[in-house]
Amino acid sequence: MSRRTSPVAACSIPTIFVLTWALACPALLASEPAAVESRTRVWMGQDGPLPFQEADEVLDFLVHAEIVDRKQLSSGTTNPWRFDLERDGVRARAIFRTINREFGQDLRKAKDNFRHEVAAWEISRLLGLELIPPVTLRTWGRKRGSIQLWVENARSETERIRANVTHGDREWVETHKQRMRVFDALIYNFDRNTGNLLFDQAGSLWLVDHTRAFKIERKLPLDISLDRCERQLWYKLRDMDRKRLRKAVKPYLEPLQTAALMERLEKLQEHFSSRIAELGEEAVLYDLP
Repeated sequence: MSRRTSPVAACSIPTIFVLTWALACPALLASEPAAVESRTRVWMGQDGPLPFQEADEVLDFLVHAEIVDRKQLSSGTTNPWRFDLERDGVRARAIFRTINREFGQDLRKAKDNFRHEVAAWEISRLLGLELIPPVTLRTWGRKRGSIQLWVENARSETERIRANVTHGDREWVETHKQRMRVFDALIYNFDRNTGNLLFDQAGSLWLVDHTRAFKIERKLPLDISLDRCERQLWYKLRDMDRKRLRKAVKPYLEPLQTAALMERLEKLQEHFSSRIAELGEEAVLYDLP
């Protein structure tokens, strides 16, 4: 299986908007569930914040804004399009994917499908993760695909390594990467690589390119480290409403994919419950710095 570099990170282009999160992480209680750490969502443009206060507003913009310019990208294997969008004087860019294919010979065959982008986004919302740029479905002409807000001024992990640049706060990055690993285990994302980990100008980590997730595999991936889990993510996993999860992914996954997802959720719950019982919370759970 060839590894892919995200087209979001692969193109060096002038900035239209910078998308970032302003993070404010208060102290979290050690043993009782609490709200996901407080965060103020800020989408920044050249002249200041974009007029979006909630993610649903971004999704509405992605679906209804006019496509004023477009370019097909040659990087990667999915050949997506980059759109310039505009509505009511607001301009932003997005990536549009239409990939839909499968590979493999048995029932566990992997699928490379644009709908997986939205399924991953919906699950991340239920888990309180703010690591994936907003994405939804849109029809363009006769093409149905996923449309996702472009991460401006971003550098991929691949580019960072090549440039021999270190992270400003390695502890912060590693704690968020561990959240990513738990999330990838849940959605069985076997195509995570340094090309689809992006860091924006504020140093925020963004996860992109989930078209190959949701393999029909009921076991947890063996190559993902699951020694620890961020505390609030664990509470969300432990208390996940299964009916709500099924409803969230139903438009985007096949029944066998959903069934496998539910099995992996149960195995993650069992895995971390067992580790906490054996080693104690402080050895397994951690708070964001």
